[in-house]
Amino acid sequence: MMRFTGTRCQGCKRRLKVVEMARTNVVNMVDIAKALARPASYTTKYFGYELGEQSKFDEKTGVALVNGAHDTAKLAGLLENFIKKFASVMDAGSREP
Repeated sequence: MMRFTGTRCQGCKRRLKVVEMARTNVVNMVDIAKALARPASYTTKYFGYELGEQSKFDEKTGVALVNGAHDTAKLAGLLENFIKKFASVMDAGSREP
């Protein structure tokens, strides 16, 4: 079982990596999505929705872009919210008592 604290997944030892430009490129979105067992397009679209920006995930290249310059701390907070809302809820339903 994986635990998430801050920007780090304890089970997978992955960190959120961001390249800031006019568009923000989440460099390791595919790794994050694999650790969460969710499609990378879901987390990319969630970031765009929460930030009020357009977002795009290219399945062929694995590039995740969100318009605007966003820092790692802000995206890490959004990732925590995504985990609480979607990853934790779905995992909780599949656990045995």
